[in-house]
Amino acid sequence: MPVCDLRDLKYGFSFPCLIIFSFLFFSQQANAQKAENALLLDVISNLKSKTPFRFLYRESLISTIRVSVDPGDEDFFKDLRKQLKPHGIDVRVDSSRYQVLLLQSSDLPAQAGLVDITGYVVDAQTGERLPYATVTWSETGRTKGIAAGNTGLFRITKKNLESSLTIRISFIGYETEEITLDLVNNPQPQGITIRLTPKVMSGADILVTGISYYANIDSSLSGLVNTGQFSPLGETNAVRALQVLPSSSIGTAMNDGLNIRGSNPDGFQVFLDGMSIFNQNHLFGLLDSFNADAIQTNYYFYDVTPAQFQSSTGGTLSLLTRTGSQHGIGANAGASNSSFKTTVEGPIKKGQSSWLISARNSYMNSLPWFNNPDLIKWGLDIDRPKRILGDDLTDLNAELVETGDSEAHFFDLHGKVYHEGRTGSRLMASVYYGGDRTRQSAFRQARVFSSDNVFEAQDVETINDWGNFVGSVHLQRELTERIYSHSMAGISAYATNFSKDDFVYTRSTERNDIKEVSMFTFPFTTQSTLNEIKAEQSLDISFTSFDATIGATYLYYLGDYMEDSFDRQGFFNRMSSSQVDAFVQTDFLQLNPVQLEMGNRIHYYSNGNYLRWSPRLKLRLFPDSAISLGVGFSRNHQFLHRVGFANAVTSDVWILSDDEQPPSSVNHFSGGIYFQPIHHSYLQIEAYLKEYQNLRLHEINTQTLGNTFAKMPWFYENSGKGKGVEMLMRNQITRFLAISQSYTLSSMELQNPYILEGDTYYADWDRRHSYSSTLEFEFARDLSVNLSWIYATGSPNKLADSEIHGRERLANYRRVDLSMHYARQLSQGQLELKLSAFNLLNHQNTWYRKYNLAIDSSRSPARLATVPMDVYDLGFHPSFEIVFSF
Repeated sequence: MPVCDLRDLKYGFSFPCLIIFSFLFFSQQANAQKAENALLLDVISNLKSKTPFRFLYRESLISTIRVSVDPGDEDFFKDLRKQLKPHGIDVRVDSSRYQVLLLQSSDLPAQAGLVDITGYVVDAQTGERLPYATVTWSETGRTKGIAAGNTGLFRITKKNLESSLTIRISFIGYETEEITLDLVNNPQPQGITIRLTPKVMSGADILVTGISYYANIDSSLSGLVNTGQFSPLGETNAVRALQVLPSSSIGTAMNDGLNIRGSNPDGFQVFLDGMSIFNQNHLFGLLDSFNADAIQTNYYFYDVTPAQFQSSTGGTLSLLTRTGSQHGIGANAGASNSSFKTTVEGPIKKGQSSWLISARNSYMNSLPWFNNPDLIKWGLDIDRPKRILGDDLTDLNAELVETGDSEAHFFDLHGKVYHEGRTGSRLMASVYYGGDRTRQSAFRQARVFSSDNVFEAQDVETINDWGNFVGSVHLQRELTERIYSHSMAGISAYATNFSKDDFVYTRSTERNDIKEVSMFTFPFTTQSTLNEIKAEQSLDISFTSFDATIGATYLYYLGDYMEDSFDRQGFFNRMSSSQVDAFVQTDFLQLNPVQLEMGNRIHYYSNGNYLRWSPRLKLRLFPDSAISLGVGFSRNHQFLHRVGFANAVTSDVWILSDDEQPPSSVNHFSGGIYFQPIHHSYLQIEAYLKEYQNLRLHEINTQTLGNTFAKMPWFYENSGKGKGVEMLMRNQITRFLAISQSYTLSSMELQNPYILEGDTYYADWDRRHSYSSTLEFEFARDLSVNLSWIYATGSPNKLADSEIHGRERLANYRRVDLSMHYARQLSQGQLELKLSAFNLLNHQNTWYRKYNLAIDSSRSPARLATVPMDVYDLGFHPSFEIVFSF
């Protein structure tokens, strides 16, 4: 391949150079204007608009440089190279691919027989780094690859077997780029910048595979988890989108989190820029608590989490706030079923620093369309669709509650300031503030013995509020050629308030081998706060045969919990603790045909003086072959616990481990086999076993308890065992058609010495069989359609031991979702339109079964009766979202 290096200019042009320069300069000479003391960024922008050449550069490297050049001069590159040399910048021209590389000069001594390449992957439009981009190349007839780090920085170290190297760079939502490097004249190119162009139809996809190494499956799974699909309210929903994966249990429209491989919901944690998001969703699980327009990367760990990441007993979703454009002002605005949103961004200093502000605000109180008022009543458990069970209960009237006025408001605000130094150092500060305010008044019929009327309407109210502020500062810089430093500090402050005047209490007792259930209403109130302060320092170290990350994390927690209920009137608890973690992660990348990740995380938790060890191991055999094998083991400990209340989807309430109630833990064993017989087909089969200890459950969720038995309203001596086999298959049949299928066979059993006399029982979220199938079809470049079918066996029936409908499980769950996405590039910007239908066929899926109060009018006077009842999931619900970017 002929390469035109500027060093050739000392001796005259080669023939390819002569042709290119003739085209580049002389054909444009009539329009070219000499640049005097002009910003190099502006000169490059002008040349790109008038010539076929691509320029690969990092904004901060050249943002302050001014040059005086004549684009019409045949000695243009010679003059440019001369002016950039004092700045430590080399200019290299690839004549066959019409590309110009602007590289930082390096004095790194060449190692005999080795190639050492470093570079960055960035967004061509904004200059933003693209973390975890896939970088591949061909070596001895086989595809090799790595994943860039979370700063978009990658390093390739290999044997020098050829005179040139072509590398291919890809990232979800961007066009793939290829560049060819001359290894004869420069065997160790440093600081190459690859600029990827966003696609017209870009999705907020979630990366699922491991970040420490590359495997062929990375490209096969691209686009599998698209956060814009199948959201009940039309907007992007990252948490709900994960349900297409076999590792996540299929859930209802409203939920309090994900169950990952059997874990309870508090085992799934969400981090934004390294800080905890303590409430993951708005409106009882219908929406993410963060605006997707402000999020750059979603990274999901469900198996073995690298040691540099915090992890719990379930899964981890790690999010990064994206940086604003370093080139020019940009904005978008949009609306959906429930809210308006807008994002504005732009440079502070062109090519070097930027800002971003993104906000979303609901209008559900102003526009009661798309059944918005019904969603509020449904979420707050005021009036959910239901039916009474049993043929002999036809005289019962279940409508004890008449709804009144409602209020629902949610919002979230993201902000980020970014600065990048000439050497690649990055200073970032980001903030997030989000919350909900939901209220519903009602009238409940209550028995009043002193009145002439048997029943009298009483005013009741339900309140559900939360707010979460998160702020963090990050400094990332290169210390040496092989050591990269990450420093961060941040705070997350969270507060909740939930109260229900007519909370329904259930007591289940046995007398003479006959089970008796009693129910009554009484106020229930909880308030909580949790503050997290975090500081972390880590070093990424690159060696020839392996990479390592070492570091330490300091965390300080201060939280309190107040409960006022029938059993716990005036209960208050305040806890604080410090936690110090030290971690090391080592990834061996050159052990063909093996890829090995080894991690260790040591925890010290002061409230109880707990010292815990979390080892993590992941091994992949033949990762680049059509068939590969993998095994993994990890132990994770959890010091923060979320306690929820059955079927009451409230704000997330978090408590701390203490000296009497130790942290939760899990031993996670996994293995898998991975097939890729052809490039566009992929199949994986994985099996796992998880052993849990000290899980938290609130006492009010256990109907078998006659009264409280501990000082705290939650109990911890819960062990569990989750096991399962998961299958995931994806076929990219054509460029326009893809089918994804997943199937899970699993079980999750719990055990507590105080419940059911110590016998094991299935967790509320257990589903034996789960299957989903998604069809993705692109009608045209502008229009795509997604159709999904979900099936799962029913969850456990809590009333299985009663005489009425005593089946162990509820009815099977079925749902069809439809989503359409239209994107069009207009002269002034881009238009996106999403239309979705949740539960398209309006199937009545049982959410849960419980005892409830009803009026028995078959007797005189009428009285309250306790009856079994099925409560249904959300039926057919259409949604839309429209966004215009400019």
